[in-house]
Amino acid sequence: MFAFFAVEALYSYYTHYTGIELRAVGFNSDSPISPFTSCICVYMAPCIVMMLENSLSSIYRKIGLLGVVFCWIALIANDCRTGFLTAAILIMILGGYQVVKSPKKLIAVLVVCFVVGSFFCIHPHYKQRILSISNVTTNASNLVRLYLWEDAVEMWQDNNEIAGIGLCSWKKIYVNKYFFDLGCKTKKYLPRPYVQAHSNYFQLLAETGIIGLGGYLFMMGSFLLYNLLKLRKQYNPFYLANIGIVLAYNICAIFDYILYFPTSTRTFWFMLGAMMVMAQWYEREKEK
Repeated sequence: MFAFFAVEALYSYYTHYTGIELRAVGFNSDSPISPFTSCICVYMAPCIVMMLENSLSSIYRKIGLLGVVFCWIALIANDCRTGFLTAAILIMILGGYQVVKSPKKLIAVLVVCFVVGSFFCIHPHYKQRILSISNVTTNASNLVRLYLWEDAVEMWQDNNEIAGIGLCSWKKIYVNKYFFDLGCKTKKYLPRPYVQAHSNYFQLLAETGIIGLGGYLFMMGSFLLYNLLKLRKQYNPFYLANIGIVLAYNICAIFDYILYFPTSTRTFWFMLGAMMVMAQWYEREKEK
């Protein structure tokens, strides 16, 4: 699994460096940028945990370290601000938890933060990309997202608030009723109507209403709560990894509609299941 991703990360950097793709998407050449971004972040979560976990053998810690390196290589090639933001949050949460549990790991976490931070401060392109994250006045990408979210809320309010407009109905209703409305702000930045709301949450709110969005939040919240309770009862690094996976996927989902794409959703479920198996293996090993 990690070997496959390592090859994909190197391939992504090659396509980015040679100019084949300005923003690499791995082996999914016909896919948008955001699904690959979420895959990278989902892979990064368990790698951070394994890299810092002293109770694991050295081979697992080395795999974790290499995994973090390859994830950053892929993120740089992917050049997505959502990925940079999500990775920073994962380092702070997962690394911070490990530091609280064992203060000796503080140096390792600080080294990772220093190396990553230095790269983004030195490289002018990536520095500009990071600084543009909070720009909601002149950055077209940010403004499009905000306007699409406003349109999604308006669409939800105008139609069935309980059940929404229906799955896969966004494009049809948005084009006919909202995009060509004279008051639609999004037209200033988009040459044609956008096919989705640029967010799992706003897309589900518009298409499935309170029932669909509530069900999605309940499902994700259940996964998060289950692993938190397990972690609180007895420490297991792979439950912590699962918490990171759920956070990574759902942070990316704030800014892009990744639920629609099989690549990101498959990776999320696969990694969640793999970490559950690893958690059971870890418990058996501890009992020996």
